[in-house]
Amino acid sequence: MTAATDTLADRMIQIGAGLPGPFGYFFYKKLHARFEPAANADFEAALAGLGPDDICLDLGANIGTFTARMAASGATVHAFEPDRAAFDALSKNLKAHANVVLHNAAIGAEDGTAILNHPKRYDQEPLRKSVGSSLVRKDRRWIDAQFSEEVRVIGLFDYLDKLPRPAAIIKMDIEGAEWPILDAIRAGRGLDRFDALYVETHERFDTWRLMPQLRRMQAFAASLDRPRINLHWQ
Repeated sequence: MTAATDTLADRMIQIGAGLPGPFGYFFYKKLHARFEPAANADFEAALAGLGPDDICLDLGANIGTFTARMAASGATVHAFEPDRAAFDALSKNLKAHANVVLHNAAIGAEDGTAILNHPKRYDQEPLRKSVGSSLVRKDRRWIDAQFSEEVRVIGLFDYLDKLPRPAAIIKMDIEGAEWPILDAIRAGRGLDRFDALYVETHERFDTWRLMPQLRRMQAFAASLDRPRINLHWQ
């Protein structure tokens, strides 16, 4: 995905986005804002093209906002949500959809278990706070360790291999846990098992380490004709 970069300000932003750590992240967010409308339009077009023969994955489904939209097409939707409060709401919201397969589990590059950390005051507002629950975020200013819990992790690539056909759409918003999956994809894993991947990335959690990974993933995504990997969604 490309955007017009004709002005001096545009070129300065692109150069700035190549800087290390929080400096690069500052400029990247400005660049991301310019790509985001086109990325979201691409996602909407992909949704509009879904039908009953399609398969979709909602990784980090939360209460099911995007799960429901994908399911409305008739496509089979596999939704993954490890947060207990969010999964309860997801189950209630999607109970009328026979074409939705729900998993109260996290998604990762490999099967296993992990510690899910919840934000402060999770006990007071579990559903509202569930959007910040994360397998990787450990910032004590944000996370309250007393609410942490062990959750099951389902390996994405083994799961995709078991599906009868490639997924038409994968939507991924998993609060920083996307990076091992993206790194595996960049290494060539699972590229024939999905048509389009829309990711909300969370490089802000560790800009020094993750901004270089983001740039490598962007270059890889731009080199592909298929599958489409959209890193500017949301």
